[in-house]
Amino acid sequence: MKFARIIAVLIALAFLGIAGTAAALVGMSSSLPQIIKVEDYKPLLVTDVFARDGRKIGEYAIEKRTLVPFDKIPVKLVDSFIAAEDDTFYEHGGVNYVAMLRAFVVNIASGKKKQGASTITQQVAKTLLLSSEKTYTRKIKEILLSQRMEENLSKQDILYLYLNQIYFGEGAYGVAAAADTYFRKTLDKLTIGEMALLAGLPQAPSNYSPSDHPQEAKGRQKYVLSRMHSTGKITEAELKTALEEPITVFYSREDRPIAPYFVETLRQMLVGVVGEKALWEGGLKIYTSIDYDAQVAANESVQVGLKQLDKRQGYRGAAKNIVDPAEQTKFLLQSRKRLMAGVAPSRIIMPDGNFQPEKDLTAYHKKDAAGRILTNIPEYIPKGTTIDAIVTKVDDGAGLAEVTFADGQGLL
Repeated sequence: MKFARIIAVLIALAFLGIAGTAAALVGMSSSLPQIIKVEDYKPLLVTDVFARDGRKIGEYAIEKRTLVPFDKIPVKLVDSFIAAEDDTFYEHGGVNYVAMLRAFVVNIASGKKKQGASTITQQVAKTLLLSSEKTYTRKIKEILLSQRMEENLSKQDILYLYLNQIYFGEGAYGVAAAADTYFRKTLDKLTIGEMALLAGLPQAPSNYSPSDHPQEAKGRQKYVLSRMHSTGKITEAELKTALEEPITVFYSREDRPIAPYFVETLRQMLVGVVGEKALWEGGLKIYTSIDYDAQVAANESVQVGLKQLDKRQGYRGAAKNIVDPAEQTKFLLQSRKRLMAGVAPSRIIMPDGNFQPEKDLTAYHKKDAAGRILTNIPEYIPKGTTIDAIVTKVDDGAGLAEVTFADGQGLL
């Protein structure tokens, strides 16, 4: 009799637990945010400022993003993201419970989070409609919201939201901005290798950045390509070509502004016309009266005048004193890197994941037909450039100073 009462109490507790859980789920479900429709999606967009001939001279943005219709996104680019993030995207109803269980087991066994299981739908739900806090309550809401999204949106709609919303690092949001930031390309010009590299970024943009961590980026790209191949999205030949393709990535993200004061004054004027929100978030296209070439010439003229003024002021002492030869070498290499970044702000990732070795120093000097160096000034230092140099010898009698700069030497 006592045993029967214990069983009855346990059953009652189980029913109470189930009822409590059900009540909690109902409460969470009723408090979920409203499902966003595609036509309601109004993300933060970059506002571009152009000269009169259409060349870009500036931008205003909180998030650098260019909205792209789904039908303008290459099919293989879509395939690469599905392969990287959610290869059962078209089969599940918002949540992949098998993957969640597998990730749970792996993470428990390792004692740390080594594997995730969020579907593309869950990522959209979290990014657009929920906070990023790591709590069980938010995770449950994410699951409930993902299921509801699948009931109200098409798979294409979810992909459209995902590909335009996600963050790729370096201030780039959405696939269009990412392609421009890392490759200086529009989406239709991307190779399969470049697509796979982009698809590998959302998981951890800083860790897989191709401009900062080429080995990690290449490893992630190989994983995406292998998944695309195993699911039949690319052929063996396409896989081989993509793996062996050297990829040029840009590490200088911002073009040098030719009229920064004009662009800032324009911003102040436009705030009163269109408002702060439209200017910083609306993705406007602003065409100005600026003559691009004339502005460049004006900038150069001002620099010449400033240099002449500086020369009239006379010598005012050394900027710093570097005695240690190792520190001198470090200084010259840093100076060289800055100068080269101005004319060639990119590196090439080779198939082995390493950056292509930089040219031999003498390769940057102009040579004659016999291979003799014609000038001491490397090609990456344009005429009229002001550069840092180390004075290595002073001859007061001759009125000369020997200097070393970047890859060259000279006399003053």
